[in-house]
Parts: sequence; structure tokens; C-alpha cells
Amino acid sequence: MAYLDEEILKQQKAEKQAENKEEVNPIEGSVAEGKVILEGKEILFERKEFLEGQLSLFVPTDIRPMTEEEITGAYLLGNRPQFLFHSEQTELSLVLNHTENPVQNGQIIQMAGVAAKLLERATMNGKIFKKLNFERDEKMIATVELVSNGFDDGVYSLNFYISLQERLLLGNWNCPAKKMQLNKELAMQMLETMEIKELEKSV
Repeated sequence: MAYLDEEILKQQKAEKQAENKEEVNPIEGSVAEGKVILEGKEILFERKEFLEGQLSLFVPTDIRPMTEEEITGAYLLGNRPQFLFHSEQTELSLVLNHTENPVQNGQIIQMAGVAAKLLERATMNGKIFKKLNFERDEKMIATVELVSNGFDDGVYSLNFYISLQERLLLGNWNCPAKKMQLNKELAMQMLETMEIKELEKSV
């Protein structure tokens, strides 16, 4: 009987792992190739420039600047960033804020670690579950993935940190937490297509 129970538990564990594997890879195709299939729906991507061409990456072709009403609804407490875009097809929003905070390229990973700790303290019942660093065009990009409480059902965010003109560029892809399993891989694929062409600092 004990042997049978053990086999049942093994089978249940294998089924759970299979379910989790399916959740981790919910999309077909590749953002970098310009097309993915998400929940049976075709989504097209194109490279788009931001911040006067200093930043470019593949984004959904339906991405658009958010309206004043949408911005007000998303930032009821103020502190709105400089640039906000939204894709209806994916329910993902892109936030970009090129701050005045000085930071060197070599400090980005450390700074992102501090930011992660602050976010964890500030987010009641939230969860930071992944941190990843990679390099593009000789620039370090530090990322922090988290789920935080929102006014509805919570928010999934893929935050990223870059030193641009020796100032902190803080950005994120975000969506409702209920869409996290579908969108987290999509958000990371878009981020990995990023190209950086830094303008010379004005004297």
C-alpha cells in the first residue's frame, strides 16, 4: 500500500511539473522574428525607437501612447513617469522614466539590488521572484521581476534599470497579475531585443 501511495505521489508530481512547464512557455514563435502566437492569437512586432532614438526594441505593432484618462487611473497617487505606452492585444504597458539621478554603468547591478529590497518592503504581500542582468551595446541592463498589490487583482512588473547619459533610466513592462504567466516571457523577449545608442551629453 505504501508503495502504491508513493507511485501516486510521483505521478501527481510529474503532472504538476508538466503543467508548470506549459505555463512557463505559453507562446509560439519569437518576438525578434516579428510574430508570436499567444492564446491562439497572432501578435505582430516591430522595432520602435524611444527617447530620441537612444533606445529601441521590438514591441507590439498596436502599442500606443496612453491617454490622460488611462494615466490618471494608473497613477492615482501621482508620481507619473515621463512616457507611458499600452498594447491592447497583450494588455502590457511600457513605462519609461529617464530620471535626473546620476548613476554609472558599473553601478547599475548594485543599484538594482537596492531597488529590489526597497520594492519588497514597500509592496505589502508582494513578491520579488527573479533578478537578471545582461549586457547590450556595452551597457548593463539589470532587471527585477515582481508581483505587487494593485487596486484590482495585483500587477506583474518586469522592471529594468540602465545608465543612460550617466543618469538612471527606469522602465518596466507591466500587466494585470492574472496575465503574468502569458506575458512574462513575452516581456523578457521584448527587452532582450533592446538596442542602445546613447547621445552625447550636452555640455
